[in-house]
Amino acid sequence: MTVLLIPCSSSDPLIPFNVIGYIFDNGGTSAANGIPIIINDTTSGTFALTQVYAPPIPQLAGAYSATINGTAGDTIIVYAWNSTNYGMSSKILSDTTRVNVTLNLTRVPEPNVTITTPVNDTTVGIGVPFNVSVNVTALINGGNCSISIQFGNTSVFNLSTGENITHDLGEFTTNETKTTLFSVMPVRVGSSSITANASCTPFGPSFSARTVHTAYNVTVVDNETPMVTLVMPADDALNRTNHTIFFLYTVDDWSSIANCTLYIDDNASANDSTVTKLQNQTLSATLSNGDHEWLVSCADIYGNIGNSSAWNISIGVYPPVAETVQVEQGITLNAGTTREVTCNATFSSVYGASYILSANATIFAPPNRTFDPDNPNTHYSNNSCATTFSAGNETGFSCSFRVWSFAVNGTWRCNMTAVDNDTLQGAGVNNTTINPLYALNITVTSMVFGSMQANSYSGNVTQVLMNLGNRPINISVFAYGGTMGDGNAFSCGSSNITANNMRFSTVSTANFTQKTPLLLTPRQMGFTIPKQTVVGPAPQNTTWWQLFAPLNISDVGSCFGNIVFQAEPV
Repeated sequence: MTVLLIPCSSSDPLIPFNVIGYIFDNGGTSAANGIPIIINDTTSGTFALTQVYAPPIPQLAGAYSATINGTAGDTIIVYAWNSTNYGMSSKILSDTTRVNVTLNLTRVPEPNVTITTPVNDTTVGIGVPFNVSVNVTALINGGNCSISIQFGNTSVFNLSTGENITHDLGEFTTNETKTTLFSVMPVRVGSSSITANASCTPFGPSFSARTVHTAYNVTVVDNETPMVTLVMPADDALNRTNHTIFFLYTVDDWSSIANCTLYIDDNASANDSTVTKLQNQTLSATLSNGDHEWLVSCADIYGNIGNSSAWNISIGVYPPVAETVQVEQGITLNAGTTREVTCNATFSSVYGASYILSANATIFAPPNRTFDPDNPNTHYSNNSCATTFSAGNETGFSCSFRVWSFAVNGTWRCNMTAVDNDTLQGAGVNNTTINPLYALNITVTSMVFGSMQANSYSGNVTQVLMNLGNRPINISVFAYGGTMGDGNAFSCGSSNITANNMRFSTVSTANFTQKTPLLLTPRQMGFTIPKQTVVGPAPQNTTWWQLFAPLNISDVGSCFGNIVFQAEPV
């Protein structure tokens, strides 16, 4: 029976009130005992159920009485009905409220609703649509009826695509039953009620039918496996450039994804527990050369596991191989300039000689490395080596370098690198040695002291000494007249000027007595010339020379001598 009105509740305390009155049939006669009655307090929301119950006294026929909890001033409605008619009347609640009701209204179709499936506590699978089956019977009278469905938890169920929330069931005859099906899609794990609510026209209160029926605790479980789709690399792909491969895939599921695992040749290779559904996801693995099979397996938060199809990938990363690297051994540099140094190499490729495109080379002194910047002391590069031959699987290259005289001595390494059509690189090395170079240059090859009188001093003659090698040097000096070791600085025919009369200084203002005399044997000049480090003028020292002509050379004529400068290790 469905006739109760749902009112606003009162804030005043509820107390019992008496309601009495009479029920009359449609013709005005008193209703028989047993006619049901409902009293509804529309303000407080309370109700009372009673019936006509009169003693066998004619003047009391059709009488009823009941008690209802409410508040003075509330509005009450009294309903009464029989098998064909009903009546209703409203009053304001007082100490004793008298309400008479006449059954002068025809009862309307009353749809009785039953959800036959699912029943209470049913379990359904997520993502699998199912039918809600509802029976509707038109009681009392015929009419045009419809049925609607609603969910207690709308995050758990949706109507299937194309389904309507209300079904129009058309015209009913009295007591006719019709069945309708609602297609429902479970979209989330959880529980919900499902309620069916029927109505008919003409519309009115329902006293005999259950117009609303609910199936409780219909639970959705996830038994569906994730759907995993591979994206790239494509099936049967060939990779010639890298052993580390990035594998792209997507995954979809009704529930959240717990993790996805990349399998290479049936072995777990990588795992991701931060997976976003319906977006490209990436897992990576490093593969050896050869053929491999890969797939991705994903598990959702309920333990359901779904696998992708298996794809194939071939890895053929074969960079050029240096078969030989040759470089000149025991290199002696050219003083004060450059010297050509050449490296030659032969490279092979499994894909043939034409697959090798070019080569570059460096020559350097460790601990420098191949990719360090060029420096004339320690590092040289050549990015355009010449091809010397190409046949079969092999290609030859030659790379030359102009190495400066001041490049450091010791072990040097030539690294030759070939690049193939896949931009892969292969390298080979060989070591050589650059010898120490002690090289000295003087700016004045003929030191002329001019015409001198006996017992006189010459003016200063300037001599500049330069280091053109790759080591710092000390300078020693000695002189001889006509014969090595004769103790003279000049030979003047019948007379000689001895070595101690030839003197030098590194100070331009030094006088003769302050200068250093030459000896019969080499003597150190007292300074070190460092090795050159940048391209440009060589390091140098300037010296000032002076000669004393003794009395024994008067009217002698021309004098000639030799000065020997020697570069020596520091």
